[in-house]
Amino acid sequence: MPAAILEHVHTKWTETFRILHGSARYKLGGEEKTAEEGDEIVMPPMVKHIHPWNDGIGPMAYTQTVDCGEADPEAAYDIVGVFTTIHALSRVGKVNKKGLPRNPLQFGATLRTLVKHGGFDAAVPIGVQRFVAATLGRIGEWCGYRGVYPHFLIHSGLSDGN
Repeated sequence: MPAAILEHVHTKWTETFRILHGSARYKLGGEEKTAEEGDEIVMPPMVKHIHPWNDGIGPMAYTQTVDCGEADPEAAYDIVGVFTTIHALSRVGKVNKKGLPRNPLQFGATLRTLVKHGGFDAAVPIGVQRFVAATLGRIGEWCGYRGVYPHFLIHSGLSDGN
């Protein structure tokens, strides 16, 4: 089972994965499935899922396309930024075994960014996540925590110039 991204749901987005090489496993609607080279996996809005992970002994590669339902550059920047930030925090031991920020204020700021764009953990009621994001997330931001730290994006080419 993958550790990189927890089972989650999007309220508006459709994610499509095309397996380019190797074999994969993924979860869609609570059911674990397999995919092979050439397969396309569509993860529609409001269906809980886990992105594909390598199911073989060799390398596995895929492309991912996200349809936000409308052009939303801020959402694209924020979502890529959250995962880039979490990756950077993990390199310095600031995430837990589930890959989430250890610091509750950092967690709140991260959750606030994801909730803003309709991304939710599938294991926690959406209303609870909205409440935590609106309270703990705002407190975290007041204390200087961010869901996205632009300096982590500079090398990825996604920096907004700040």
